[in-house]
Amino acid sequence: MILGLIIATAPMNLDDRLNYAAWFLPYINNWAICDTFCNSFKISDHDLDTYWQFLMQFTNSSEEYVLRSIIVMILDHFIRIEYLAHIFALLDSLTSRAHYVEMAEAWLIAEIFTQFPNQVFDYLTHDQLSTFAHNKAIQKACESRRISDEDKAHLRALKL
Repeated sequence: MILGLIIATAPMNLDDRLNYAAWFLPYINNWAICDTFCNSFKISDHDLDTYWQFLMQFTNSSEEYVLRSIIVMILDHFIRIEYLAHIFALLDSLTSRAHYVEMAEAWLIAEIFTQFPNQVFDYLTHDQLSTFAHNKAIQKACESRRISDEDKAHLRALKL
């Protein structure tokens, strides 16, 4: 975990940080290291597209924590209107049914809902998520105090 924190926060140029991050990804072997590593990055608006492209090169991985890292990085840094279509397309393209990948998918959808409920309502009517991830996203959103009771009722109606 310390190594991940150093990679995410130490003073270095962007190319070096991404090279070290790529090297480190296969060593992530639990959700705590994954989530701490991803959350520790301080990404400037100027570098968002570079980080997005960096993450997308790993989307074909079969490794549970590599895929979770992509999703958690998106959750921590990319919940913005201009990335929503890309996020939803990425989620629909992932085929992993690994537990910690699906939990991250659900967490991401629930967090997006707090800022962009209409877009998430629309997405959940035709998503390609597993039944587990779909229903878990609804459950996580409904557990949030940031979502109205009316929206929670509407979400519950979308359960599979």
